[in-house]
Amino acid sequence: MFSMCNPPFYSSKEEVLRSAEAKEYGPNSVDTSYPRGLPNSLGLDGIREPSNENKIWYTSMLGKMSSLSGIVTTLRECKIENYAITEFVQGQTRRWAIAWSFTNARLPDVIGRIPTPSLQHIMPPRNSLRQPIPNIQPGQDVSETLIDVLNSIEGLKILEKNPPQQRSSSDAQIVHFVVEAAKNTWSRSARRKKVNTEEKSHVDIAATEDPGLTCRLRISGEVESAQSSRRSSTAGCMLQIDWIRGKDRGLYESFVSHVGRKLQVSMKSLNDGMET
Repeated sequence: MFSMCNPPFYSSKEEVLRSAEAKEYGPNSVDTSYPRGLPNSLGLDGIREPSNENKIWYTSMLGKMSSLSGIVTTLRECKIENYAITEFVQGQTRRWAIAWSFTNARLPDVIGRIPTPSLQHIMPPRNSLRQPIPNIQPGQDVSETLIDVLNSIEGLKILEKNPPQQRSSSDAQIVHFVVEAAKNTWSRSARRKKVNTEEKSHVDIAATEDPGLTCRLRISGEVESAQSSRRSSTAGCMLQIDWIRGKDRGLYESFVSHVGRKLQVSMKSLNDGMET
C-alpha cells in the first residue's frame, strides 16, 4: 500500500508570477489553481507525523527540482534514510517525485536513484552494490561456486534460485538468487562472539518472523567464446547484490563485502588448481 500526495508546486501566488515572468514562452495551459491552496510546506508535516495507517510508501510529486532539497533535509533530520527520488519527463515538462518509507522494504537503485549530477548529494544511499569477479576460466560455473559460498554462511537461507539464462545471442548470461539471514554470522567479530558466548551452532531463520536481511544476488557477464581468437583465455563477470528488505545498512554492506571477497578467493583458488 502507498499514500500519494501531490502538493502545490509553489509556496505563494507571488512565486507563481515570478516563475511565469522568468519563462521565455507563455504557458501551454490555463492556471486553475485555487489561491488559498497555493501556500504549502511541501508536505513536511506528513514526514514528521506519519499517519497511523498501514502504508508502505509515501510519495509526493514536485514541480521544482529545488523542492527536493528541503524534503530530503527533513527526511534526514527525522532519521529516515529509506527514500527514493525519480523524475518524469513528458515533452518539455519535467516533474520530480520523492518516496519514503518507515518500513524495511528497500528499492533497487534503478528505481530509487537518478543520475542527475546536481542532485547526487541528496540521493539516497545505494541499495545495489556491485563487485567484479575477474579471471574466470572457460567452463567454470560461477553460480555453483557462489552457492558454495552462500552455504558456508551459517544461518543463511536460499529462498530462490534461477538457473542461468541467455540475455541475447551474445555470450552474456545471468543468474540470480534470493537469500535471507537473521543476523550477522559471517564476520570475524560475529564468529568470535559466538565462541566466547557459546551460542548455538545453528540459527533457525524459519522461526524468525522478521529476518534481519533479505538480498537478491545477480551474476552477469561475458563467458569466453571459443570462436573469438581476439579474447583472452579468461573472462570476468559482475556480482550485484540488491538489498530487498532490512533495517541495518551496516549488516547489508558487511554481507556484500563478505560474499564478494569469498567468491573472488574461491574463484582464484579454482584457477590456481587448474593451472597446476
